Amino acid sequence: MRLLVTLLTAFAALLAGAGSAGACSCVGGDPRDRLSEARAALIGTVTEERGDPVAERTYRLTVEETVKGRLPETIEISTDGRSSCGIDLEAGQRVGLLLRRASGPYEVGLCDLMEPRDLEAAARPYPAGAGAGTARLLVAGAFHDAGLAALDDRGRLLGWAFGSRGDAVDVCPGGRRAVQAGDDVFVIRLRDLAVVARWELPDQAAGGVRCLSRSGDRLAADTFDYGARPDRRRLVVLDEGRVRDLGVRASAAVALGTRSAYVGTAGSAQYRLVALDYASGRRRVLAEGRGGLGALALAPDERRLAFVAVPARRGPSRLGVVSTGTGSVRTRELRRLRSPLWLSSRRLAVPRDGRRGDIFDVTLRRRGSLPSWSTDLAAFSGGRVWWVESGAGLRARRVRGASPAPVLIDYLGGARGLTAVPGGARVTAASRRAPSVSAGAASAPTSACGRRASQ
Repeated sequence: MRLLVTLLTAFAALLAGAGSAGACSCVGGDPRDRLSEARAALIGTVTEERGDPVAERTYRLTVEETVKGRLPETIEISTDGRSSCGIDLEAGQRVGLLLRRASGPYEVGLCDLMEPRDLEAAARPYPAGAGAGTARLLVAGAFHDAGLAALDDRGRLLGWAFGSRGDAVDVCPGGRRAVQAGDDVFVIRLRDLAVVARWELPDQAAGGVRCLSRSGDRLAADTFDYGARPDRRRLVVLDEGRVRDLGVRASAAVALGTRSAYVGTAGSAQYRLVALDYASGRRRVLAEGRGGLGALALAPDERRLAFVAVPARRGPSRLGVVSTGTGSVRTRELRRLRSPLWLSSRRLAVPRDGRRGDIFDVTLRRRGSLPSWSTDLAAFSGGRVWWVESGAGLRARRVRGASPAPVLIDYLGGARGLTAVPGGARVTAASRRAPSVSAGAASAPTSACGRRASQ
């Protein structure tokens, strides 16, 4: 727990001083990448601390487990207390450490620390898929030379799609293909998880994608450039690789449907929900109200749109449901809201910042409860809510109240997109090989640890 507090405290300090010269910067990807770059790694317990708290400090550790390399039973590490990347440990603390030298002396910084459970998981190889089954979930991300995983309704891995990448994923009409979008769009045949087409996007990344044809040759995407202002995001339609800019600069949330996109434009005091028809380009205001927009979620039949309106000042948020046809709106005040998730076209679940979530019908009458989940990266399939939890892999909870059950695959930091496969898709000939770390990191981290803070 202390290690987590140390990391969070240091991260907050980094954010506060991000603009100053010499600030520590650690940008991490999948922990497997970080481990592959280290010369040695260990899990150990601090037994002794020496030195000046504001200068160089030395720690002695008992090595509990050598994760990589060859290490003695006891080692000493040093850290620069004057650096923004200096670490603060105490006797009895259990830590995971990445070492940049195969032998001592060992100098370490904030970027070299890992939670022991993450380091243990990073040392395990990726699993191989079963090769066949019914895909119910697609998980997109950066898994070295693979970009997407297909799972059945028990969380069993069926196979990997190699050569694709991107955070956004959607299943095409008919359920035989899927699209994955990042800097490019990849069309994936679900039968064997092979990449069958690739289209170039106009920007560096995609926040969302919607497949509009059975073959995957027509799609809509919400694209942006890294570092650009939020209002520079744009909506585009691709037709066999030809890009048509819809002329919309989204400043809040976006939900992509099969015929229209739903765009939330917002300031801190007023929001507006607009429907944009792909074919005609016609725009129609669906709803307006007080506050900013936190999230949008389109129902499976696309007849309703759920949204969260966040007050400009302190107070409860509002959960809303608007008809995409008539524009009629219902809202309800709720505290500690996060992104809603549709369980069906008539039921939606709302996670709360606590142990329980609520289930509502389309009139926003409460119809039940369920255990909450911890992130907005969630999908509903097979009577379970599935979500990706950082550092803990893919988890699932039954809607009727089972405790959280971790799935056998630990994706660590690699999973970035998740979608259900409506009705399931038959996977019959997927490759049985696993992603290879040695094939090249798909999300290699960068760091600037060890630099001295400016005096």
